[in-house]
Amino acid sequence: MRNNNLFAAKNYIDIGVEINSNQSLLNIIAAQVYAKMNDKKAIIFCKNALENNSESKMKLSKISEQEIFADDKKLIYEGIIISLQFKDQ
Repeated sequence: MRNNNLFAAKNYIDIGVEINSNQSLLNIIAAQVYAKMNDKKAIIFCKNALENNSESKMKLSKISEQEIFADDKKLIYEGIIISLQFKDQ
């Protein structure tokens, strides 16, 4: 995204989501990329990020040996910003 190569970023995101869509960090990055591309799918990724983050914290998933958690408040904030971009709720 730094070099404004959104299409390459989207391709990598899509590959990552296909492999494991339950990673909250991947979902929030996907939301940011899709939002920059003005794709409303960004909102879905925001919701997935928060849900997956909360669920993983509660059950400490055994799907992978490494889990990366994000602060729920930061995920909610990012979701609000993206929702405002699309004037969605």
